[in-house]
Amino acid sequence: GVHGTAVAGIIAAQANNGIGGVGVAHGASITGFNVFTGAGAGANFLTSIRAMGTMDVTNNSWGWVDRYANGSMTAGSFNQQFSAALKSAADTGRAGYGTIIVNAAGNDGQSLTDAN
Repeated sequence: GVHGTAVAGIIAAQANNGIGGVGVAHGASITGFNVFTGAGAGANFLTSIRAMGTMDVTNNSWGWVDRYANGSMTAGSFNQQFSAALKSAADTGRAGYGTIIVNAAGNDGQSLTDAN
């Protein structure tokens, strides 16, 4: 989607390409996950969160409150699986140093949501 492409450019746009702009990590390899589409969005979301443990750094530029915190996906096993996947990435990612997990804050400022 448009948002993911824009974020990817901020992160990894190539330096000295004659077009202009440069990403903050212009030598990085990147991948994207679209976790919010289709009937299996919850399963896709958990699969993507689990994949964080294979990454050095992740950028989660999605609004937790809007997508999941107000729905049934916070109940029971989903919430437990989500928490376990984040803990695993933080504990074991980056060859045991822990994946660096960056979460967006402020995207929903007009709605006065809390990024804490």
